[in-house]
Amino acid sequence: MEKRGRFIVLEGIDGSGTTTQAENLKAHLESQGKKVHLTRQPSTGVIGKTIREFLAKKEGQAVNWEMLALLFAADRLHHWEAEIEPHLRAGDFVISDRYVLSSLVYQGEDCPEEWVAQINQYAPQPDLTFWVNISAEAAFKRVKDRGGVEEVYDDLAKQQSLEKRYARLASSQNAIEVNGDRSISEVTQALCEAMQKHLGV
Repeated sequence: MEKRGRFIVLEGIDGSGTTTQAENLKAHLESQGKKVHLTRQPSTGVIGKTIREFLAKKEGQAVNWEMLALLFAADRLHHWEAEIEPHLRAGDFVISDRYVLSSLVYQGEDCPEEWVAQINQYAPQPDLTFWVNISAEAAFKRVKDRGGVEEVYDDLAKQQSLEKRYARLASSQNAIEVNGDRSISEVTQALCEAMQKHLGV
């Protein structure tokens, strides 16, 4: 019987480098002969695509935050059943760029926190969650420098608020804090060392 895989999550404000670090962790695990599946939330499924449409900033468009929170929770369960769980059953490592902590931080700012936690209570726990902690100012500069579609969260004051929320809520998801105000390679090394310590890989 194939040994069950491990589920690893990377968290942080926009511009914290979680996407890059997820790719680096994938390369690190693959160098050890592990099979790795890289994914993200919102997912690429039908619900995830709907969420991305809502997140794209449109002039004069009001955001229904409660609806968005429910969509995220639904996408998370569908993502688990359709993509994450099958890979774990096959023995693969799964690395996700964002998971439940993102909902608590982002949707919990505009909706009651307890309610956001409640609608996400059915999402299975990861084996390991990392929080890449970077200053809001540095992260915001990265977001502006890379360009692309502007989202409803692309605002410095908003990012500063979200940074504080991560600091307060990370422990609720047993997230391991990693200092993101360093070079990419230094952050990757810190993540790999923590992964070795906690998962033995």
